[in-house]
Amino acid sequence: MPTTLPDLPTGIDLMHHATDWVRGHSDDDIPTPKPTPAALGKWWIDEWSMQAEMLQGRMRIPDITFRRRLREELSEARALFGERGWIKDPRSYHQEPPATTDMTLKSAPFAGLKLERFRFASDFEPHLGVTGG
Repeated sequence: MPTTLPDLPTGIDLMHHATDWVRGHSDDDIPTPKPTPAALGKWWIDEWSMQAEMLQGRMRIPDITFRRRLREELSEARALFGERGWIKDPRSYHQEPPATTDMTLKSAPFAGLKLERFRFASDFEPHLGVTGG
């Protein structure tokens, strides 16, 4: 049975998908990693371990659409953080935490380990416009 190879436009499209996958971002002012053997090895181990974690957690393997959406959201967050000056001055992002109240400490042993669970009420609010706000 003869092997069918993808046509040139399909091959170019696959190459762009692979480039998107490796680059991981769309911001031109962030340098693209150089594909050295060491960098590619680290990337492969990172991707392999991420996929293994997702499979153990019964999460779906991220497809190219998901990765592109994630990249877009990260670019939007980077733009927001840049507009608010948090990239140039990261300390300005961090707020003084409110005092903790209603604290409880409870013994919570697990698998023979002596663990404690610490809980408290929090009045923390993320910055307006930031995810979780």
